[in-house]
Amino acid sequence: MTSHRLDILNKDLFPSFYDLPYDNSYDVSFYKEDGYGVLNPRRHWCFLTEVTQCVPWIRPTYHAKDAEGTEILIAFHTEDRSPHILAQCDVGDTLAIMYANSHGFADGQLGIRVESDDMVKILHCDLKGVRELAQTMSSESESSIAPK
Repeated sequence: MTSHRLDILNKDLFPSFYDLPYDNSYDVSFYKEDGYGVLNPRRHWCFLTEVTQCVPWIRPTYHAKDAEGTEILIAFHTEDRSPHILAQCDVGDTLAIMYANSHGFADGQLGIRVESDDMVKILHCDLKGVRELAQTMSSESESSIAPK
């Protein structure tokens, strides 16, 4: 039986903000073009960020920081304005955003523009807690597959 370890410290799987692809460019390490000219993810990645402030705005908007302490803006630009995100997300929560791209907003701020909240999961603990949980799970997984 093959075992797969989820290494939350792996920068390929969990890049920091400045390692993400930019949303207005084609980064060959993240995307590949199919036969029809459509860009598809080359691999999976997930951006983890901790909410530091809820920003009052017409749609869910947050100040957040990544594991390296980089402060960014997270803005949800969805058709329904993501009311469930607004109702569930609080300061101290971690957002896990699949296939995130960095974005330069019109006001000069850098961050993530979320256009599909299907790619976002709210984890009700801070980044430190997420890392500790991942390490515990990894340790338990390794001990359960170790030869006896």
